[in-house]
Amino acid sequence: MRATKSFSGWAGCSLAVSILLLMGAPKASAQPGGTTDLADQTTQTRIFPEPLVWVGEHAPETAESEALLAILGQLQRELADPIPVKIVTTNAGIITATYKRAPIHYPVLEQFISQHPDSPWTPSLRANLAEWYREQGRYTLALEHWEKAWAATKGLSSNATGVADFTIAHWTSLLASLGRVDTLREIFAEIKGARPAKAPCSSCSTQPARAIR
Repeated sequence: MRATKSFSGWAGCSLAVSILLLMGAPKASAQPGGTTDLADQTTQTRIFPEPLVWVGEHAPETAESEALLAILGQLQRELADPIPVKIVTTNAGIITATYKRAPIHYPVLEQFISQHPDSPWTPSLRANLAEWYREQGRYTLALEHWEKAWAATKGLSSNATGVADFTIAHWTSLLASLGRVDTLREIFAEIKGARPAKAPCSSCSTQPARAIR
């Protein structure tokens, strides 16, 4: 059992690196014409380590950006001024009160995704939200969002490239850690030859791809 897990992790990580070699390192790209000031403001409102960007040929509708910006503003306020949560414990008759920071309500973004599944914002939202779910140990939700983010961006170019690359890098990393080598091979087969080979990103593993051959 232990040996199988070790092989799966090695093979999965190597396959993930091969995918990145084919796709190239994530890179910033200019947004198509027509980006509104509201869309720019939405992108600049940071709640994740990676910025939210819209993808596709057409800029988001004003109503969509307004709705998303309102949610982002709420989350940004939670990040800036977290609500303290009091925790009371009793041990041998001694009562102790401690305080911790209330979790940020990131799942509120699910409402926007549900109401705007085809929005140019949704693939980037899915990619970033999936990474947060992974950090919380909610792997099923993370895998689901990354799969849908990849499906929405794999056929696009230009401003979708960064979202697609981010998705592939983190999605395959989780799959590798779970030992899902067969799924990794399917992804590898799907994107093989899609882009010219380039050096992998600096944060990626450099294990030789020959380990999966």
